[in-house]
Amino acid sequence: MRRFVKYCLWTIGVLAALAAAFVWYVRGNDAAFEALGGDGYIVVAHAGGAIDGIEYTNSREAVERTLAGGCRFIELDLVPSAEGHLIAFHTNFDMPDTLYSSDPPSLAEFTGKKIWGRYTPLTIEDIDTLMRAHPQMILVVDKTDDPDLLDRYFAPYRDRVMVECFSMERFVAVSKRGYSYALLNYQAFGLIATLKQDLKHLLDSSEPRVGAVVMNHKMYRDMLKDKINWLNRPVAAYVARDAANADSIAAAIPRCSLIYSDNP
Repeated sequence: MRRFVKYCLWTIGVLAALAAAFVWYVRGNDAAFEALGGDGYIVVAHAGGAIDGIEYTNSREAVERTLAGGCRFIELDLVPSAEGHLIAFHTNFDMPDTLYSSDPPSLAEFTGKKIWGRYTPLTIEDIDTLMRAHPQMILVVDKTDDPDLLDRYFAPYRDRVMVECFSMERFVAVSKRGYSYALLNYQAFGLIATLKQDLKHLLDSSEPRVGAVVMNHKMYRDMLKDKINWLNRPVAAYVARDAANADSIAAAIPRCSLIYSDNP
């Protein structure tokens, strides 16, 4: 009987030690995103950054203005045109559908009109030109997370492209294609799913770990704060109005590594 009790206690001790080691491993995330931002956080120009007080243009002028101002992380909303050609396009209440006859528009209509009558729309060829002209530019891709589509256009830039992924499957696939900084959208984030993916990485180093989770800063505060903090995951928060607002958001999120800002 004494031997059985000692065996049970030994087994419990081993299991507790393994559980503690796994928790330590899960919460001991790598600091890849923090390293990119140095001592602070990375400022990402939301939809290319505002220009003339206008947001969500995804335009050449907005991107060039942002890069000239020293911000090198450029987020663009990339979607297929009506024919499947990748374009930088975002529809919201500030840019009504009546600007084009379809949503998304055809490539001919998209390139044949100025955004708000004054700004140049960006095709995938235009984005390639910008990335070659500005080697410091890091592209943050929203909307498109298909690894085959990404590879068609961005294979040479895998180390300069961040991809927001909308499912764990896409996150894994994009990461395995060699995109250095895959981001997980909050819709695909979950405590159990993240733990399972970390366990896969522990058993097989080719499996990626979940890095930064993309979410609205209010969602972090109201819904996901406890899970994010327990897992010790970096956060990519959106959307700040300006630098002061970005500082306020960063102060409220312990591991805020990226902030999307309309006015970077």
